[in-house]
Amino acid sequence: MKALWLWLLLTAGVFAQEHQPLVTAWLGDGNLLPDATVTAALADIQKVQAQPEHIVVLVHGYNVVREDGAAQFQEVADRLVPLSGPLKHNLVVLGLQWDSAAPGAQSPWSAEEAYLEKVTRARAVGHLAARQLLLAVQKQFPRAYITVLAHSLGCEVSVGALFPEITYADELPKSESFEPAQELFLNMLCLTGSDLDYDCWYKGGIIFRAQNPRARLLWMTVSPYVRGGRDRTLQIRQMTRGMAGGSAFPRMTEQQYDFLFKYRAIFFDQKDIPEGHEFVNYLSADRLTRMLSAAVYLTDPNAERPQEIDDIYKVLALANKVEEFLPWLDHPNVSGQLYALWRLEALLCGGSQHLADQTLDNVTRLLRNTPRKVWGERESSPCQSVRRAYWPSEALMNKAGAPAWSRD
Repeated sequence: MKALWLWLLLTAGVFAQEHQPLVTAWLGDGNLLPDATVTAALADIQKVQAQPEHIVVLVHGYNVVREDGAAQFQEVADRLVPLSGPLKHNLVVLGLQWDSAAPGAQSPWSAEEAYLEKVTRARAVGHLAARQLLLAVQKQFPRAYITVLAHSLGCEVSVGALFPEITYADELPKSESFEPAQELFLNMLCLTGSDLDYDCWYKGGIIFRAQNPRARLLWMTVSPYVRGGRDRTLQIRQMTRGMAGGSAFPRMTEQQYDFLFKYRAIFFDQKDIPEGHEFVNYLSADRLTRMLSAAVYLTDPNAERPQEIDDIYKVLALANKVEEFLPWLDHPNVSGQLYALWRLEALLCGGSQHLADQTLDNVTRLLRNTPRKVWGERESSPCQSVRRAYWPSEALMNKAGAPAWSRD
């Protein structure tokens, strides 16, 4: 009997330590990969699934030691695969590691220089090695849906890979892109705790087209603009490079907004933003479940539509009347709010110009630190949604601590 209990304890420990299959690829400093490295990565994928239906790609951020990155990827894979339900036997998790470790990052006198050096590297990795490998994966497995889950500076890598034509307004060194004419298509691009400049879209020269949408859905985590957890690391980042994509509503051109909203191609996620910026906390079991539900729905017409995605469909189906949109401006689903605001703008102001010129964003930012100033902004705003006190809504003003009775 004692021997049996000892065997049970030992085997329980073994099973507890078992991990889900994970394929990793080392992209190094961003230079193009040897053909043998690409071939080996493709072979490793086939060892897990000969013909995968879904490939989930993980991309880490800044100052991650190679061994730590592999451990974080494994932790996320261990969460992700059991949540994948019917996809479990057709799913491969691929972790892209790159040389983001910065030995001088902890020294105040060298931190900014070390960080900006890695920003340059992240873009090079995206334009070259990451793009090279993802194009090879797409070619080798043409029937697989590719979803990228990127974190922090890994969002620079991912956007560089998907948009080879993007331009950068800063003075950092630029790199060429691998086979820029080749089309890379993703099922979803998930940008969590994004360290992209919040206005990289506006300045980047990217034009979205229906015939080449690049990704079915852009999923962006954004710190709440009223109250709630905020990513403190991204707040500090603002002192070095300005506002990050993970802490602010993305600034885009009118064309970009109109395309992404019209085609239900963007989703904003303000739920449970980790204050500590950790990769594994952004990719929590809850968020992974929600992302996977969206990814499956996008690829399977018979799949159940997730509620938070269904909210977007409901807003876009509303009659073109002001009173139809107003209840959605207070909806707990921030995507529902913003899709309703986009439609309200089209009705009242004739288009997305007050999104693109930041009229709406600027008044929304006041909600966090100086909400009472919103009242003054209403009087002279060129935006009818603001002037008529539709946005920010009364409920948002109350939540921010600036109810109507407190108006000066």
